[in-house]
Amino acid sequence: MGSEASLLSPLKYRFVLLFALCFCALVVVLILPSASLLLAMAAVVYSLLLIFKREELSRLKHMTAVAFAFILLGVLPLLFGRTAGDDNAWLSWYGWGVTADTFHMALLVGSRCLAAFGVLLTLMAFFPIYMMASEMRRMGIPSLFVDLFELIYRYIYVLSETAEHIRTAQIARLGYASWKTRLHHSAQLVGQTLVLAYDEADKMYNGLLSRGYDEDASKDKEKRDTRGTSLLPQTDQPILQLKDICYGYDKSKEVLKNFNLSIPAGQRLAILGQNGAGKSTLFLLLNGIFRPSVGSIRLSGLEVSSSSKDLSRLRKEVALVFQNSNYQLFTPSVQDEIAFGLRNIGLTGQALQARVEKQLRDFGLVEMRHTPPHKLSDGQKKWVAIAAVLATDPSVVIFDEPTSNLDCLYSRKVFRLMRQLSHEGKTVILCTHDMDLAYEWAERIVVLRKGEVLGDATPSEIFADTALLHETHLDTPRMLRCSLQSNTIPRPEDLPGSPQCYLPLFIHSGAVRALIVGGGRGAAAKASTLTACGLQTDVIATEVCPDIRRLSEENRISLYLRSFVPGDTQPYRLVVAATGDSRLDHAICREAADHSSLYAMLSDPDRSLFHFAATGQRAGIEIAVHSRYRLPELSTGLRDKVLTSLPISLDDRLEELGLLRAEWIRSKSQDEALARSLRLAYENKVKSFIDSITL
Repeated sequence: MGSEASLLSPLKYRFVLLFALCFCALVVVLILPSASLLLAMAAVVYSLLLIFKREELSRLKHMTAVAFAFILLGVLPLLFGRTAGDDNAWLSWYGWGVTADTFHMALLVGSRCLAAFGVLLTLMAFFPIYMMASEMRRMGIPSLFVDLFELIYRYIYVLSETAEHIRTAQIARLGYASWKTRLHHSAQLVGQTLVLAYDEADKMYNGLLSRGYDEDASKDKEKRDTRGTSLLPQTDQPILQLKDICYGYDKSKEVLKNFNLSIPAGQRLAILGQNGAGKSTLFLLLNGIFRPSVGSIRLSGLEVSSSSKDLSRLRKEVALVFQNSNYQLFTPSVQDEIAFGLRNIGLTGQALQARVEKQLRDFGLVEMRHTPPHKLSDGQKKWVAIAAVLATDPSVVIFDEPTSNLDCLYSRKVFRLMRQLSHEGKTVILCTHDMDLAYEWAERIVVLRKGEVLGDATPSEIFADTALLHETHLDTPRMLRCSLQSNTIPRPEDLPGSPQCYLPLFIHSGAVRALIVGGGRGAAAKASTLTACGLQTDVIATEVCPDIRRLSEENRISLYLRSFVPGDTQPYRLVVAATGDSRLDHAICREAADHSSLYAMLSDPDRSLFHFAATGQRAGIEIAVHSRYRLPELSTGLRDKVLTSLPISLDDRLEELGLLRAEWIRSKSQDEALARSLRLAYENKVKSFIDSITL
């Protein structure tokens, strides 16, 4: 860290010097009254850029072209004025036209804008934008100015991306085919970009609010909560409760009407419904961006008012990850994105830097810490947005279409993160059109239609209600369809309870592959039993006891020192959940059931499809003892007593019995009298053998 700081110091001094020069140049640009001097100054600035930044010429040309286009659009209205009765007008149409005064005014404003943009472009060309923002903060420049600077910089790229998408769509539909159509299509491009810009600005402002931006500029920052842990009171109340909520975008149409929902802490909740059902509106209400016209929202039993203090408390505890990450990323670099929310809860100095560094490490973002968000892929943008939102350690995390537009890699990363957040005790809520995701991940599903709750139950109950699915136009999960077609085994929650009987079977060990998730003593005991029977056994655990490690060193098991991830159960026919975490054990067994695997759960034996018997063998006799009363010590004792009561030298007698029985079976189709005789001899020898054994 020291060497890095020493290397950056000269760069910072250069920045301060160049910033001072550029600031002075901007002052000169603002006070110069002559368009010719301004144009000369602009020519000098752009020439210096051309000389010293030739390697970035392509990027600078693109940025300059966009800026010039907007400057031209801005000064065009200044060219025209009232010309009625003015004989000196250069051009005139119906009382409006171009005069010498309007021309000079447009030229002065345009040249001033060109020169000012050139000065700013020079500063941006020589120093990364993230350094400019951080140094401006360090120099004491008002935070509002720096925030606006960061937002405008990001917004320029959002507009550029939007315009590029529109132009690509036009070209794909044979646009710009001739000179005659180019002007018309270019006008369409500019007009549509400006229309979308207005809509994008509103959504980006919602993104600012969702990340803890304070609408009340007069709020005293010293009173903000700077701790990373939740300040929610310990209570049995639901963490979120909506009562009689009404909300509409206009008075004639209510999106939510008399809406009620209660969400317990730590729950995994999926919100399903077609577009327009009210899912996104619900999320914006839960995050405090929208306020209900009627009804109340409670956070851990405390009502949330419209005061700035209450809204800040709500947004601190309830984080929202937007479907479109562009609306939530508005700073110059990944590092600044992480810091944004932390600054909004009052962190500064070393505390801020430490939290930023931890979040960058935890999410694997260290190498791209200085990368501008607009240079990231869609998956990287989503991952950065999630990391930034979670930096403030909220109690509730809401994901709006978390896997939308993501490739397989980032879809898996987001899915694993949602599981991890749930295991940490956080309340996780998502809306999705992926029925498989909802079925596999959620423990509760709420189905909306036109702002009303039509279904509220477990995934199994929701997707078993075919009438509800038909009414809300939802599909049955592919995983469930395959399970029904293959007559799959039930999930743990669908089992009737303690079974009346168990099916004792001896299965060929080569036909079965087993997985144990967990590394404790219970897992070690099960691994020993399985490997003693010759089963190929794999163990997944983050930490293991000495017995597990010994089995691995003896090559009796394959050990994977990592956390369980979705899909791990798929290759196995037997799955043993032995993590000690009941919630995780149930999730593992649910996945095993969906893959038609048999499962056992050490934390909940009544919800297991198979139990382990105390097994052993001696001289060709294999013993398996099981007690329905969960008395493994009794089963083990009975097994040992039976085995020790067997004579050591039984092989010859057992072999003789085996040969006699085989001869009897063969004779049944040849000689009935001989078969009866052999059968009698066989049964007498078996009885004599059993009578000779004393327990």
